[in-house]
Amino acid sequence: MAEIEKVITTISGLLEKEDHKTALRVIEGMGPSITLPLSALDKVSANGDGKLWLLAARVYYHNRIHDKAGKLIAGLEKWYPDITAEKDFISLKYQLLLKKKDPGIAIRYLESLSADIQSGEMGFFIRFCVGKACFWKGDYHASNIHFQACRKYYRSEADNLMLGNVLYMLGYTAFQRSFFEIAETYYNKALENFKVIGNRNKMAATQHIIGVLDYKTGRYSLAEKNLLAAAKYYNESGNKIRMAESYIARGRVCIFIGNLSKGNELIGKGLSIAEKTGYKRGVALACKFLGEISYLKGKIEGAFLLLEKARQIALDIAPNGDIMLEVSRRLGELNVNAGRLEDAEKALLKSLKLAEDLHDRHELGATLRSFGILEARRGNFDVARSYFKEAVTIFRLIKEQFELAKTLQTAAESFLEHISGIDITDMHDGVMELVREGKSCAGEASQVFDSLELKVKEHECSDIANRLNGMLRGRAGASKTNKLLFEKHWLYGGFLVAGSSHLKKVVEKVKTIATSSIPILITGETGTGKEVIARFIHKLSGRPEADFVAVNCASVADQVFESELFGHRKGAFTGALRDHAGLVMRASGGTLFLDEISELSVRQQAKLLRVLQEGKIRRVGESIERDVDVRIISASNQDPTGLLRSGKLRKDFYYRIIVESIVLEPLRKHRDDIYPLFSYYMNEFGCSSAVEEDVLRLLDGYNWPGNVRQLVSLAKVLALRCRNRAIIRKSDLPVKIRKHYIFKTDYEMFSDMQLLKIRSIPAIGLTKDPEDVKRLLISTLLKTGGNKSAAARELGISRSTIYRAMEKFDLT
Repeated sequence: MAEIEKVITTISGLLEKEDHKTALRVIEGMGPSITLPLSALDKVSANGDGKLWLLAARVYYHNRIHDKAGKLIAGLEKWYPDITAEKDFISLKYQLLLKKKDPGIAIRYLESLSADIQSGEMGFFIRFCVGKACFWKGDYHASNIHFQACRKYYRSEADNLMLGNVLYMLGYTAFQRSFFEIAETYYNKALENFKVIGNRNKMAATQHIIGVLDYKTGRYSLAEKNLLAAAKYYNESGNKIRMAESYIARGRVCIFIGNLSKGNELIGKGLSIAEKTGYKRGVALACKFLGEISYLKGKIEGAFLLLEKARQIALDIAPNGDIMLEVSRRLGELNVNAGRLEDAEKALLKSLKLAEDLHDRHELGATLRSFGILEARRGNFDVARSYFKEAVTIFRLIKEQFELAKTLQTAAESFLEHISGIDITDMHDGVMELVREGKSCAGEASQVFDSLELKVKEHECSDIANRLNGMLRGRAGASKTNKLLFEKHWLYGGFLVAGSSHLKKVVEKVKTIATSSIPILITGETGTGKEVIARFIHKLSGRPEADFVAVNCASVADQVFESELFGHRKGAFTGALRDHAGLVMRASGGTLFLDEISELSVRQQAKLLRVLQEGKIRRVGESIERDVDVRIISASNQDPTGLLRSGKLRKDFYYRIIVESIVLEPLRKHRDDIYPLFSYYMNEFGCSSAVEEDVLRLLDGYNWPGNVRQLVSLAKVLALRCRNRAIIRKSDLPVKIRKHYIFKTDYEMFSDMQLLKIRSIPAIGLTKDPEDVKRLLISTLLKTGGNKSAAARELGISRSTIYRAMEKFDLT
């Protein structure tokens, strides 16, 4: 018996560390004095032990030797019926039954257990197992009901291990249905519970799935960090199956970021480990992703072979599961590419049915995208557009940024492929609608890829957008007019226009910080839209919309500063005829926007510090303090560090208001916003007139010293002046903009040889080709924001030459 107890202790320790291979060697190396039943009919030896048999069954199960595990389970049911009521036995038998490909068998077994077993703690454990079986059956609604009941119970029992397991499965359920934010919340809570008990194995498994979630939502650096953290533990513990999964997941990240060679290497390692350990699901996953890499490399036949191998394994292990779903969809895409459209449709119909049966919104969106490609190849563009739009709607809903951008890019590429074969003079309105839609799709895709820091994909989409834009301009060239087209994806919160990568990044930053209560400082030149950004922050903060109070600090005199901001009591001073709440109290529960804080005196800054530090105010004429809940957003058109150095800003005040900062560049540095802003405000001011091509070029080339405010004012004037006219012409623009007639692309029009010749002309070529030199000089000054030293460096000439040239061309 001592020998048996020793073996039991050894195997238990190895199972806890998930060292299944060593545990198997221990089992197989046991001497003849310790016997295991090979069937339920074997007689029990005098020295047999049910605990040892159960441990051995677990070892065989984890090493995927399911037939031996099943024989041990049958032997235990015959010779040790008492053990069949233990948690480890129930868990193992239910998992073996799941391998029969029908989760319903496992559910029926669990539900058949006696009422005594199904009560109390054991009852909730069985319910957890039923929930998992429902999950694998694809009945996510039922599984969620079971898991939520278990969550409530284990939380009340402070059972961190089981609570972590339940939270993990809740996360997995949300993940499978593409509710990624909900999944992330559950996974993080599961990780917290596993950390409490120090269960490194569970922590690693949870970090791994969080890494997968990260790459699904476009956070590739974070995905790599989490996956590597999990891989380190798997490597230390020797868990081969988990190592295979880790290699495959990390390879998947490489596919997303475009590093196909590294992805191929990592997934290849995962495939090798999965094949050696007999891990069929791992082999299928690896083949599926290696097939994707082959497809992306243009190796179509190789992709077919790999995907077919994955399909055959999926047929064996889960014919209606997630792998079969993804493989069917990819086979459909491959068949479209190969021109086998009927085969493609069959594969995609299977994928569509599985996606609907499994409630997998991610794969549903991807399958609809594939149907869009198929119908575009058939020339059915109305049908293709509807499929693409459905897919885009799904990916927006589940916030799957990469797949959203991929779908938009795919739509734009499909439209461009069709349009490219049509002569520009033959493009009817229907074709031009495709051009505009394709340009919009490519533009948005470029911005999403930019937010994901996938520069290669961003440039691909920008090129598509430029080609389509060229078609629009070419078609408009005959009439020299354009209709102003505002694209919906440029508008945020109903009032913020952002078309450039600069403002898109500002929007993304606002989204991350809006819901907190930290003070924010917005800096930028006058007219760049600081108050608009402040209102956008307030809108996303969840605070009441009415409670946004803007204060122009320059307009509040020092004598009435405390009364205006903090309020006063009736009779506190001459003229205080009634109680006054003050602007800070008015903003309580909302946002106080302090514009031009550089105008605040040092004394005024000191008074505001108490609000920032403690959330309290004292009205003039009162001794009591009042609590306020106010979010402070400040703005300045001056560099705050310069104000700090000059002593205009107190150090303590500076560090309180600049917990987070947003810098708005002048409009001349993000010219991609000029057209979106102009088209938006012309529409807002009720003008639907067409616009001469030269008007747009002039607006694009102007320096906009008044920034966005100046552009909005111009739109208002033009809208009033041209409301009843069909066309807005160049002559309608102010003289100062018409005199600034220079295209931002002029600098790019010169070849390297022309630039070399111009730069070699004494005194910047004032005696040769003066008009070319003037255009080059102006465009360079525009490019450098009027910085003459930078313009001189750009042109390779001295500052004195720049000044002489500016005098010559009347540019001073």
